[in-house]
Amino acid sequence: MRAHNARRDAMAAGWAAQNNYEILEAKSGWFPPLGLMWSTSKYQVVVRVLIYDRAAHTIRDGWLIF
Repeated sequence: MRAHNARRDAMAAGWAAQNNYEILEAKSGWFPPLGLMWSTSKYQVVVRVLIYDRAAHTIRDGWLIF
């Protein structure tokens, strides 16, 4: 489980750095929205994130799929 969390955190951090975001919270989504549940494979990681958008100076939330 630790390896899974480390992989998830590394992928989310890389995505955030590329898009000029700061991750405030990231956790695995055990129950993603139904649309995501049917469109992801069992090998994809689904992450619920709360981010700070530095360009727009706003806090946003959403789902990441890796």
